[in-house]
Amino acid sequence: MSNLTAQELIYKQMISDAIDSDTSIKEYISQCDEPEQYEDLWGHLKSNINSDICDCIEYEMREGLETNLTSKTSSRHYEIDVHAMQVDGIWVAWDYYYGGGKHGEPEAFDWISNARIVECEEKVVTKVEYNFKELT
Repeated sequence: MSNLTAQELIYKQMISDAIDSDTSIKEYISQCDEPEQYEDLWGHLKSNINSDICDCIEYEMREGLETNLTSKTSSRHYEIDVHAMQVDGIWVAWDYYYGGGKHGEPEAFDWISNARIVECEEKVVTKVEYNFKELT
């Protein structure tokens, strides 16, 4: 198991995705060997290098997989689910805000700060579905 926090794992994955999307980012990564620097490096990439790619990566990462976990936060104006993603073999979950109506901006919430490491049990379920059609 890794010694990284849930937040560090998220930043590490987003940085890795950024390198895959734009190889010119790789030169900025070489100076960052310490996990504590992941958040600062991500902020630097967003503000100085390629904010469009970073915004897309963060948006996609935020989506994750919906879980059956209970959210750690609450909101009067937004719906909250818990989403998760596997990073380096470790499952990380966070509160996922959505909704908010016409002027809602759920992506503005700091979803990374409430991230936590969780366990996930995967099981294969066989399901029988019946599809009917009218004959006449």
